[in-house]
Amino acid sequence: MWRFDLTSTDPTKWAVSAGPLFKTQAGQPITTQLLAVSSSATGGLQKLLIEFATGQRTQITNLAAATYAGGTQAIYGVWDWNFTSWNAMSGTKYASLAATGAATGLSSPFTITSLSNLTAQTFTATTSGTPPVGTGVIEGTNVTVCWQGSTTCASGNNKFGWYANLVGTGEQVIFNPVFFQGSILVDTTVPSPTNYTPTSCSSTPDAGFTYALNVTNGGIFTNAFPTFVNNQGTVANDAAAAAVQTNATGSVYVVTTKEGTANVIYQTVTGTPGSQEVNIPPNTKSKRLTWVERR
Repeated sequence: MWRFDLTSTDPTKWAVSAGPLFKTQAGQPITTQLLAVSSSATGGLQKLLIEFATGQRTQITNLAAATYAGGTQAIYGVWDWNFTSWNAMSGTKYASLAATGAATGLSSPFTITSLSNLTAQTFTATTSGTPPVGTGVIEGTNVTVCWQGSTTCASGNNKFGWYANLVGTGEQVIFNPVFFQGSILVDTTVPSPTNYTPTSCSSTPDAGFTYALNVTNGGIFTNAFPTFVNNQGTVANDAAAAAVQTNATGSVYVVTTKEGTANVIYQTVTGTPGSQEVNIPPNTKSKRLTWVERR
């Protein structure tokens, strides 16, 4: 993920940074939009966070089945920490660090390459069991991010954001994530075990989960999917749910009723329509600024 400095009034001085802001782990392609989110819930000046997920689908052809990126994929939220030039000329200030090894704890060109510089949230698939925790739910954690240069935690204040590894077999993100009310909403794809064979008369559709995560730390919201009916036909009512199985395709689309209830509206890869209530606290202090699409 590259960073460009466009703060100069002279376009000839616009330039890319000496190195990427962040580099994913091997085998994690970024093929969807990036979300730029400003959050004041991190303490101090608001931080500009870049949120995205990894995965890749190569479409089916007459000669070959659809293929997907291999290995473990993830969802990320990374702090764009170098706002010294911006803050010198703008009335809107963002939390910033000096581009030095002493301030960042990184080596020049200050690319974040190690997961040790990010706080890990953990997903756990509840693939068996009895209600209220049943199949079709992925639970998550809510670990605090100890930001680099801060005093957020008693020790270990050296983090530049968060990440969470996806846990479904082959699970990945091939649709653009969406910002909603302080959350990152994203539909994942779990490729069919048989994939699609061009010459086959039948196929097993892909599955997938709809995630709702706090943009500030990638953590869960309490009881984010209060009405989800699990694969056992029971309302899961799982307070620790990070995602539920909707088998939705495309980017998340949210409709808010006049009563204030938010609902994700979707259709599956087979064309079946569906909806799912999503419960996000209304006072989360974050906002989307813009996004960038990289190909």
